[in-house]
Amino acid sequence: MSSIKRYVLVVLLGLIGWQTLVFTGTFYYAEYNGLVQEAKRRQMETLEKLRSVCQESSMRTSPFAAINYVSILAKESGVAHALCSDFNGRILAHTDPDRIGAYLERDSPVLAALKTETRLYTKDRVVLEAFTPVMVQGRRAGVVSVGFDADSLDRQISGSLWRMMTRLLVVSALALAVVVLTALAVANRLTEPIAELARGARAIAAGRLDNTVPVAEDRNDELGFLVREFNRMAQRLRELDRLKERFLASVTHDLRAPLVGIQGHTELLMNDSLSEEQSKHVETIYYSAQHLSRFINDILDLSRLEARAIVLNRVKLNMRETVDNMVELMQVKADEYKVKLETKVSPDLPAAYADPKWVPRVLMNLVSNALKFTPEGGTVTILVSPDRATEEPQIRIEVRDTGPGIPKEKLEYVFEKFTQVEETRNAARSEGTGLGLAIAREAIQAHGGRIWAESEAGEGTRFFFTLPIA
Repeated sequence: MSSIKRYVLVVLLGLIGWQTLVFTGTFYYAEYNGLVQEAKRRQMETLEKLRSVCQESSMRTSPFAAINYVSILAKESGVAHALCSDFNGRILAHTDPDRIGAYLERDSPVLAALKTETRLYTKDRVVLEAFTPVMVQGRRAGVVSVGFDADSLDRQISGSLWRMMTRLLVVSALALAVVVLTALAVANRLTEPIAELARGARAIAAGRLDNTVPVAEDRNDELGFLVREFNRMAQRLRELDRLKERFLASVTHDLRAPLVGIQGHTELLMNDSLSEEQSKHVETIYYSAQHLSRFINDILDLSRLEARAIVLNRVKLNMRETVDNMVELMQVKADEYKVKLETKVSPDLPAAYADPKWVPRVLMNLVSNALKFTPEGGTVTILVSPDRATEEPQIRIEVRDTGPGIPKEKLEYVFEKFTQVEETRNAARSEGTGLGLAIAREAIQAHGGRIWAESEAGEGTRFFFTLPIA
């Protein structure tokens, strides 16, 4: 999962999770308060009904109605006790039959109801006692009291809350599943165009200018606009690249004709009898024209490679013969530089499936570059072996030198066009065009292989590239 998609998912789920917690907490608090208020309302209804029954009993001067109703209350789980007394405090009805006819204690808070209105009396959080006076013809004729079991009340509220929260959790789980799917859909809709843009940008950076990013026709938001602008930019880059190719082809063609003329006439002059000073001038012109001709050819070849305009002629290529032929050509330069040139080719080396024109050129570019930076008495080694560590077996070629090396932070730039490492510039025996490694990279990538470098300052450099096995 991409970091953007992960970020979007975390943000969406975080916001929704926070809102869910706030909603759940608020709902729980509101439901709890509602249940408490409902319990108090039922308590007051019970108390008022008992007062009504006791009032009727007082008016009839018969306690049987009160006794019957109190006995009914005694069977309710939430009622700890209930009583009805006259204005003298004598108990007319009680959930405990043994107390009928007895008198209320002098310090009993129930007696206060003969002087005050209804109230709840809390006693050690065990019993919640409610009492109120019994009025007959506008006068206080007695008092009623109901004690409610606090633990039973808590259990009832907790049970109701638990059932409610269980249903809420089930609904929340289903809602969360819907939210996750929605968040994934939103994240995909937001990040998929960005991922496509990133892939398109990498493709264009790799030189595949024909790459475009797909976009839905009905996508009219900012991301859709960005993708369409990106595709227009890619199209403009393709047009500019074609203009560049035509310009380079035109320029190189126009430059080649006069260069051929310059080289031909300087060769004629070199065969004439000239003074020593004149011969030096003619040789300077000739070698300068050769250098310029190689530079023009390198630019044209690199442009064709980058545009994928070169068709590879792949055959079964004997790498041992290829290396031996290249060493034979480069031995003269190695002797001139007083550098030892050696090869180490695996005896069980299979044939490569490659172009017999481009692979020797890549190898020659790498060896020439190694010779240029290796000091006198140093060694340039070419190692060729099968590489079976990859998913598809390949041939790995390594060119190793004993030169000054390249700083690690500069390795990623050595294959760029016209790039030379400042730290090794003074160690070079000659100036190059700055295109050899860029051409090598494009040629190897066109074969489907890899090319890279490993080095540390002062410890030499190793260039590697791979080729598919035939």
